Amino acid sequence: LGEELAGLLLGAGAAFFINFGGFTLALANTSVSHAALFESTASLWMVVSQFFAHRLGKAVAVPRMQRVGVACGALGVAACFFDAPAEGSEGDAASRPPHPPLGDALALLAGLGSCVYLSLGEALRSHLDPAIFYGFVLMQYTLYCLGAAYLFDEAMPTLSTDPARGLFGWINPTGPRLLAQLWMFGAVDLLGNMGYIAVLKYVPSLIVAVAMLLSPLIAAIEGMCVGVESLPGPLTWAGATVIVASSAVIVADSQSQSMTVELKVA
Repeated sequence: LGEELAGLLLGAGAAFFINFGGFTLALANTSVSHAALFESTASLWMVVSQFFAHRLGKAVAVPRMQRVGVACGALGVAACFFDAPAEGSEGDAASRPPHPPLGDALALLAGLGSCVYLSLGEALRSHLDPAIFYGFVLMQYTLYCLGAAYLFDEAMPTLSTDPARGLFGWINPTGPRLLAQLWMFGAVDLLGNMGYIAVLKYVPSLIVAVAMLLSPLIAAIEGMCVGVESLPGPLTWAGATVIVASSAVIVADSQSQSMTVELKVA
């Protein structure tokens, strides 16, 4: 790898850490549906970043319909914020999230990380096999997580196979934890994260980001099945619908712009 590609790969690792780290912290503070929904706003972040890049003279102007899509998406985000679940007290912390607004904000930060990660992945996809790319990203993510754990966790990680604190606790799973680990390995890592990188060779990152908007619905259903999520409120359903529709408008306009350019070149 050249210096430029190595820099992009390091940036992808940092963005992945912001994405998953923010999402994990969001899950500890807000509902599953809100965390998954706001973490999936990468498509909106992509258009926002293009807008600011254009202001700096680094990108083309954002088409009008895409600006409208982002504005509507922001309204959808606001609707979900207003539908945040009530804060839980010490007595019912297990049943209600402790700090929903903070969790929602962290999930939005995770969405920004996802935006950067997918954009860098698209730039690197033609140079690296998806397994190699994802392997390097996961190695960086491991180092970032260890550093964060040693700096901020009350219970320091140990060089052991302890299921709760051991660095190798994952080789000593029990009961439901084993099923959860297998599901995360197969569905989340292989089909999800590495699958997204694999298809970036054939479709733009914006399309992948919009496809990720299916994850909040799946996450909410999974959460209700295992008893950690309740049915989202009406504002969340309305806001989610607006966000999905806005992202669809952005993608449709993006495809239309691409076809127009191709026809002009032809």
